[in-house]
Amino acid sequence: MKDLAKKISLPEATTGEAPMGPRSQPANAELDQTRALGPEMTAQTSLKVTEQKSALSASCATAETDVRAAEDHYAYLSIDRAFKANLARLTVGLSPPVLAEQAYDWLAHLAISPGKQLQLVEKWLRETARFSSYVAQNLVNPDTPPCISPLPHEGGLRVKLGSGGLTT
Repeated sequence: MKDLAKKISLPEATTGEAPMGPRSQPANAELDQTRALGPEMTAQTSLKVTEQKSALSASCATAETDVRAAEDHYAYLSIDRAFKANLARLTVGLSPPVLAEQAYDWLAHLAISPGKQLQLVEKWLRETARFSSYVAQNLVNPDTPPCISPLPHEGGLRVKLGSGGLTT
């Protein structure tokens, strides 16, 4: 039994490598047997040992790659989570595809309604002319009343333009 233990530990002692566990013992015992048989068998055995070591290093590299891939996966998930949280704030919790669908639906109905198109163009021209007139009057007389005043039922924020900027 002691002779077997010496045979198994001999290659480890000569190469300076630490034992890798119970799986490395049969390979080392094979190595001792082939050294006794001759140079042809030694070449075959060293090829086997090299293949085993390269397979082991490849599996370690694969494990490291798997760990990195898992870490990257979680990083990507956190980016997606942050993006979707900000998008939910922007859309007030409504689904962006639904909002896009509604906008497309509105545009499709507007596209087949030439009367509504003309009405909107006329309103845009009228409001643009009104605002341009207000700007010109305000340049000449800063005390010009506001161009648009809120309706009586709208109690929103009333802002006045003053020399020091906006005041409420």
